[in-house]
Amino acid sequence: MRWGIELWDKFDYVDKHTTRGIDFSEKYLRLINEYAKLQREHGREIRKLLKRYKISNDDVYVYSYQRAFSELLLQISDLAAQLEQLGDDLESKISSSGYESLTEFRNRRKQTQIKGREQVSHLKQSIQVLESKKKVFERSCKERDSAQATFEKADRDMNVTKALVLKTKQTLMNKVSIMEACAKEYSDQLQKTNDYKNLHYNEKMPAIFDDIQNLDTDRIQHFSQMMLEFGNLHKFTIPFSSQSYEAITRAAEEISEKQDSNAVVDKHRTNSKMPSDFEYINYADPEERSRASSKSEDLSNSGSKSSSTLARDSTTRGTKKKKIRIPFMKRSTTPNSGNEAELHEYSQLPLSEQLVKLKFRIDQSQSAVTKLEVEQEALRNLKSTYCKNPNMGDTEPVCQEMVNIGKSLDAARLELGKWQKHLLYAQRQANGNVHSSSSEDYKRSQVNQPSSIRTSSHGISSDDDFECEDYEECPYQILPVDQQIVGHCYAAYPFTSEDGSFVVVEGERLDCLGEPIPDDWTHVQHLITLESGAEELQSGFMPTSYIRDYVTAPKT
Repeated sequence: MRWGIELWDKFDYVDKHTTRGIDFSEKYLRLINEYAKLQREHGREIRKLLKRYKISNDDVYVYSYQRAFSELLLQISDLAAQLEQLGDDLESKISSSGYESLTEFRNRRKQTQIKGREQVSHLKQSIQVLESKKKVFERSCKERDSAQATFEKADRDMNVTKALVLKTKQTLMNKVSIMEACAKEYSDQLQKTNDYKNLHYNEKMPAIFDDIQNLDTDRIQHFSQMMLEFGNLHKFTIPFSSQSYEAITRAAEEISEKQDSNAVVDKHRTNSKMPSDFEYINYADPEERSRASSKSEDLSNSGSKSSSTLARDSTTRGTKKKKIRIPFMKRSTTPNSGNEAELHEYSQLPLSEQLVKLKFRIDQSQSAVTKLEVEQEALRNLKSTYCKNPNMGDTEPVCQEMVNIGKSLDAARLELGKWQKHLLYAQRQANGNVHSSSSEDYKRSQVNQPSSIRTSSHGISSDDDFECEDYEECPYQILPVDQQIVGHCYAAYPFTSEDGSFVVVEGERLDCLGEPIPDDWTHVQHLITLESGAEELQSGFMPTSYIRDYVTAPKT
């Protein structure tokens, strides 16, 4: 229904209705602003809370409940970041654009209001002129009637002179002519007013009402879009929140009271035998009494000698410049990194405690790798969504973030391989097998290890820069690789070789084994999953035009 036809006489009401509608939209935007502010403040308050329970990097959590608590803090931090991101998105994608549209609606309403009031004012002026002409015509008619009565009275009176009768007759004629002129003006103005009135109610005002109606429908549609955007922004955070809650649930399920009880034993066990029963000494027998006294003297002398020997040895060790060898430590003139310092600390611990701490470090690294893999998969899904619906967001920042996540994943897998090899070396020491220095043993151990130990995500040896102080005591050699990775890229399009043996999926991350040559082929490799579930690296050639986002690998 058209407002110009159904509400032709309700211009003031329609004007107030549009004003109230715009004010209502502004009320919704104020709600969004305050809601976004609360989300950001909530995220910041959660971060402040986490700082009070922040875990020191030097702490090593041996027990499963401690690791679960660490994972809980990490996931709560992610949830806080999601709240802050939600607040920023609400303000940038709803509030900012909403206030711009609101300003546009106000300007449009002001223009239609001015046009409508001008048309109403012109109609009122025309009606006022008509009323004025009507009053003049009415007054001239009354004056003509009065002159007519005066003339007739003078004409009937025999005592009135002929000159006076002629004068009254002339006055009557003048009044008649004035009345006729007023009648013509009144008639013309009436026609003009009626024509303008018909034009006003049938053409001009309906057009203005249509503009107001379009303005109101646009405002309501924009309000609906803002509500949909509000819901979509919350739905977008649901998968990430669900992942955090699932990670918390998994961490809680991994708590094991038996494992923690065994960890207490492994941490504090000395492997020493319990003391035997005290012997009965018969001091009534002189020989047994003298034998017991000499035995106690020997024990005291040996104790003092051992303590002096330990002190002398510690002094000697302090003056000697003996290098402390740590397996798989890099030689460098720069200060030790965090891992090197941690390994140095582990080397001073008993072997059983070393194994416990190394296993915990492997669990930590594995958790980091799993988390990065989940983030990488989420970014791939997000990129796919943006490609299908470009209006939802730009894929460029997502691609850059995928590159950064790929680099972090490479570093995490490399660190995981290092810790696993340290654990393998410690286990060999515990088994008394540390002197088997054959490189073939190392090759066999590399073959039997998972791919995350054997190779990094680049497909090369994880620790090709490690050097051992003494090969006899550190049997692991780093085997040279035939092809080094020169960079990384992503598949811009799906590709399948002619024989079907080399298949690349669009968006898949690839390692470049050679510099990409324009208008030619590029040698790449990627990780594939076999039918048995194992993973291995596969290399092949694909057109250079099928790759994108090439990044040169950093030189080590």
